[in-house]
Amino acid sequence: MQGKMGCDGEEKKNDDVHNVRYDCCVYRSHTFRWQVMKNLKNLTEKIMCRLEEKDRVREEALKLSRNIIRQCSGAIQAMHRGEKTDLSDIKNETKKLIKTVKNHPDLYYSGFVENAFQEVCETGIVTSVLGNKNLPDPDKLGVTYTSYLLGMGDAVGEFRRCALDALIDGDIEKTKWCIDVMERLYSALMKFDLPAGIVSIRKKRDVARSLIEKTRGELVIAMMEKGLEKKIDKLAKKYRKLFMR
Repeated sequence: MQGKMGCDGEEKKNDDVHNVRYDCCVYRSHTFRWQVMKNLKNLTEKIMCRLEEKDRVREEALKLSRNIIRQCSGAIQAMHRGEKTDLSDIKNETKKLIKTVKNHPDLYYSGFVENAFQEVCETGIVTSVLGNKNLPDPDKLGVTYTSYLLGMGDAVGEFRRCALDALIDGDIEKTKWCIDVMERLYSALMKFDLPAGIVSIRKKRDVARSLIEKTRGELVIAMMEKGLEKKIDKLAKKYRKLFMR
């Protein structure tokens, strides 16, 4: 193909052929992209359907978790009042929660589900010990091992409350028993010297150790006061007899 003459008299090359070829390549490229992305709508619809289902499951799991935490709190308060507690509702709600999130591992191990499991474990441990029964098995409860250990740490605080109630009633022996339970739970937690990424239990152990020391100190003070009361009563009786003569 013959070129055209430019203003300076030099022959100018004709780039029409190159432009046509370039446009053709661009056209073919866009056509190729369109053929590859023709399933974009189906993919986005599938992802949206899955995420909407997960959102629905999450809302249901949140509702169940709140109910479980509320029921566990009520059960523990009833135990401290010396009332009989029925944990069947808590067990049923826990089964529903596990069934709801079983196909969603990210929700099963999420914070709010773990918190609910933790409350279930704490309630089960406290109930079993006060009822003179073996501790519940986490596999039978359907909870995670980490939530079981964290619930064990929280149970130490509940037995401190039992110890203080016993001190108020003047029951030294029951207070000693509560402290013994606290120490045994603490000793069990001390065996798990694992990174925080596996189980964040160090803070629970520190709190448990602090509660044990406080309770032990309060027991010592109560025993000293009780000993002083006995001595005072003994002296009072002695002087009363002297004045009666």
